[in-house]
Amino acid sequence: MRSFISPIVVLLTVLVVPSVADAECPAWPGKLHLRGRLTDGDIRAYLTDDQPPAGADDSAEGIYGVFIYPRTWHSNGDSERSTSTVTLWGTIVGCEMRLSELNPMGEPAAEWSLMVRSVSSLEGTRRDVVAKTSAPVELRVAAPVDCRGGTWRRFDSPLLPVTFEYPDSWRVDVREGTVSVECPDPQRLAFGGRPIELSAGTGGVHDVELENRRHAQELGGFRSFRSNEWWFGNCEERPAADGLFCRRATRTVRNGIPVLRGSAGEHRLYRPVGGYMGQGPGVVHYVFLLNDRWLEVTSFGEEDEDAAVTRRLVQSITARSR
Repeated sequence: MRSFISPIVVLLTVLVVPSVADAECPAWPGKLHLRGRLTDGDIRAYLTDDQPPAGADDSAEGIYGVFIYPRTWHSNGDSERSTSTVTLWGTIVGCEMRLSELNPMGEPAAEWSLMVRSVSSLEGTRRDVVAKTSAPVELRVAAPVDCRGGTWRRFDSPLLPVTFEYPDSWRVDVREGTVSVECPDPQRLAFGGRPIELSAGTGGVHDVELENRRHAQELGGFRSFRSNEWWFGNCEERPAADGLFCRRATRTVRNGIPVLRGSAGEHRLYRPVGGYMGQGPGVVHYVFLLNDRWLEVTSFGEEDEDAAVTRRLVQSITARSR
């Protein structure tokens, strides 16, 4: 006996059962912390509409973000950071997100097409622009990376005249005489990153003649104008009061080591690829005086959530036994 399907039933089925494309999309939350896997490893990602692509049309929501491979990510400034923190740049229209993965030169290396399936997942494909190959992408919403510390360990290397403690979850990168420690958080990396950098030098306080022919004592970015007071920044003379580019420094002693601390000037944030983003939370400089050597520490945002980590790291610095 031959079966028969009524055209009315077919019509009702088409009307009642929506396609994926016609289904209602989850509301875009404005930012997402994500984890997932590409063909070459696990990734952590961050996407936001806070810094949309320039020139995006009114029908599209601009999306910007980055991803890293946590197991192999390293940090240390500008070009090196660009090769390990990968920029994503694109738009979201309806349920579909289209992103360009940029290389360090800002050129598309791959194209991502993702469907927002639910409030907790994105699925799609990544197409390599050069190899012309495609691979599946599945990302799940994750909790933000916790940068507050947890377990700490001590760094001890002949590279520096001191030892210090740092969070075990943070990355340590040693490059060209600088030790950089930084939380592997894609959100922070998307907005310039917040490493704490330590570097050492030799010599002590020395006399300098400035362009205005005034004389001062100098060490690092700190200057003293024949007094017990120290100033930090672009200081050509002893100012009457603190300014944006020249401010009074503080002097303390930590674990038996004299320390200068200062903060002045602008703190500009830059994307790994794509240029200037805006003003940051500020940069704080320390110089530890160790006889014929000195240690410089640069930290970021001591008034925000990183304050406790920075304070503990600085307070843990002790002279290294020779």
